[in-house]
Amino acid sequence: GVFACGDCTGPLLFTHFASLSGSTAAVNALLPFAPRKADVSAFPRVTYTDPEVASVGLSEIEATNRGIPFESTVHELAHLDRALAEDETEGFVKVLTKPGSDLILGATVMGPSAGETILEFALAMQNSLGLKAILATTHPYPTFVEANRLIAGKWAKAHASPTGLALLRVWHRIRLGGFGRRS
Repeated sequence: GVFACGDCTGPLLFTHFASLSGSTAAVNALLPFAPRKADVSAFPRVTYTDPEVASVGLSEIEATNRGIPFESTVHELAHLDRALAEDETEGFVKVLTKPGSDLILGATVMGPSAGETILEFALAMQNSLGLKAILATTHPYPTFVEANRLIAGKWAKAHASPTGLALLRVWHRIRLGGFGRRS
C-alpha cells in the first residue's frame, strides 16, 4: 500500500508531471482494484531557456531509433507575423507525422512562447486529432501559436491531391468565363 508521485517516480522531472503522477496515485489509492498509469505519450516538455524549447511525443532521433517511419514538416518563425512584429524571429515549429497521414507523432517548438505553443499539439495527440484539425481551427492573429496553423497548412499543401488540384483549376476556369480566358 505505498503510493508515490513526483520526481521519485520518474521518468519526467517536471512540476506538471508531479501533478499528473500525484492525481494518478490518489486515484489508485482510492480505487486500488483498478490501478492506472499516467499516460505520458503526449506529455508536453518545456525547457525555459532563451529561446524556450518545448516538445511533445517523439523526436526525430527517438522515431529513428525505434524504427518508426515519419515525415517532418518545419515552419521557421522568421515567416510568422507575430515573430516579425516582436523582432523574435529565431526559432521554428517542427511536426513529425505518420507517412501519408496527418496523425501527429511528435512536435518541437523553439522560440518565444514555446511552452504555450506546444499545448495544441499535445491536445491533438491525446485526442487522436491530426494536422487537418489544427488547420481547421481559427487561430488568433497575430500570435505565436498561429505557427501551428501555418505548419498544418504547409503539410496540407505538400499532401494535396494533384488530381483534386487539377479539377479545381478546371472548375475555376469555368467560373471565370470558360476556357477561352486565361486565369
